[in-house]
Amino acid sequence: MKIHRALSVLVFVLVACAAHASVAAMDILVIRGKPIAIDRAPWQVAVHVSTLGPLRGLRCGGTAIAPHWILTAAHCFWDDSTKQRIPSYMLSMSMGSATLSGTRKTIEVIEVIPHPAYVHGNWDNDIALIHTRTILPPPFMALATTEGSDPSPLRVVGWGNTEKGNISNELLEATIPQVIPDCRGIAAYDGLSTIRLFCAGGSDTDTCQGDSGGPLYQPLSKGRGIQFGVTVAGMECGRLPGVYARVTAHRAWIAGRLANAGEELLDPAHERVEASLCTPADIRNARC
Repeated sequence: MKIHRALSVLVFVLVACAAHASVAAMDILVIRGKPIAIDRAPWQVAVHVSTLGPLRGLRCGGTAIAPHWILTAAHCFWDDSTKQRIPSYMLSMSMGSATLSGTRKTIEVIEVIPHPAYVHGNWDNDIALIHTRTILPPPFMALATTEGSDPSPLRVVGWGNTEKGNISNELLEATIPQVIPDCRGIAAYDGLSTIRLFCAGGSDTDTCQGDSGGPLYQPLSKGRGIQFGVTVAGMECGRLPGVYARVTAHRAWIAGRLANAGEELLDPAHERVEASLCTPADIRNARC
């Protein structure tokens, strides 16, 4: 899977091609992913065009990080054909099913809050928070506080374009084999990357159009996970590595916004401990 903001000559119009992110938005999909049940990614959210529904109108993904908060990519809320913010009433969010066409819980939104330093058309600071009126169910995604201490492969999930060139109705998961700090050595990304971004994948496994806003994360047991990146950009799904917003670079801003509303982020260390406490039922159900 790979969520990219493709720098190509194609511009996807919001209503006509709502299932794909535009060139500037660079949404990507999961390439060569495998279908998973929702209990493997219970925090996964779909952002879609209200009038088209979750499947035909898929625009981006996102992760529930607290009872009233979702983390996603800022470019999901811009129309690349007009370069303007998309009116709130045109987009909606849902969760609760691995199938886009299945029964899903609609999420009522109070406000979408792009990062204050985000400039539409750039990759840097491409994250946004969604403050919800709907109470989101746990477990929530924990946001990483440090990087590089655990060599375990990371994963991506999403409903974005697959290697077949179409949006997936089923939630797909793929393992990303490598992380490339600061996107070093990738000529196509020269001058586009910053210290707040990193690259990952690219050897056949990737995100793609429709995956933007979703997580690059380390899975834990019992539906928990630790998120290291937000899918924001890329070129040539499955060929070049995808580009991800570095969660550690934005954690302070995210935590501050939640604190203003009386909520807080999960502690990754605590989540690791909780995930290690396996019951016999957890083991039987492959949750540990």
